[in-house]
Amino acid sequence: MEETPDYNVKIIVRNGKLIAKMREAGYDTVAAFCRAFDLGQTHVQSVVNLRVSGMKKLRPEWRGVIVEIADALNCAPEDFIPAAHWHEALAKNTFELPMTGDEARQLVHHGASPDFNLNKADVRRLLDERLSRLSKRAQKVMRMRFGLNPDTRPMTGSEISEKMKISRGRVQQIEARALELLVPRDHGEQNELRSYLRDFSDS
Repeated sequence: MEETPDYNVKIIVRNGKLIAKMREAGYDTVAAFCRAFDLGQTHVQSVVNLRVSGMKKLRPEWRGVIVEIADALNCAPEDFIPAAHWHEALAKNTFELPMTGDEARQLVHHGASPDFNLNKADVRRLLDERLSRLSKRAQKVMRMRFGLNPDTRPMTGSEISEKMKISRGRVQQIEARALELLVPRDHGEQNELRSYLRDFSDS
């Protein structure tokens, strides 16, 4: 019987570029920004949470809400939409990673506060350790798919297919199997892990 994990660490992925732009303009919250420019908070929040792609699916043009935000911030959409999300949205922007006590000790630093302060280098080491459990091919696909190698960007399934000389369907199969090995299906967290990995290199 599998041991119940000691911890569940929750990661929330948001659009850091857009949040920084809002703060530079003097707005600490999405609600305050939307009130100032009479924008729909639900739509803007979706952009902050990366739940919508920057561009429309059928036409190579920015979504209306993206244009409205750009006008309000007096900048171009490219200034606040990460390149990886011009055409792809996140299925979810939260991710809970079950951890044993030993894994959690690699990830967190205990301070006077009961809250954990996450360190990106520690997250990287934990990810590398978990990826090392996969086959060499699966590791390569996952690192390319989510931009986990230094100075690389996330690649599309088509790009990986062309680079590795395998079908796009095979790339998807390898990714799905790797996610299942990294997070067992009974946790129901594959989508969250996919979202987190995709944005890790941008954080």
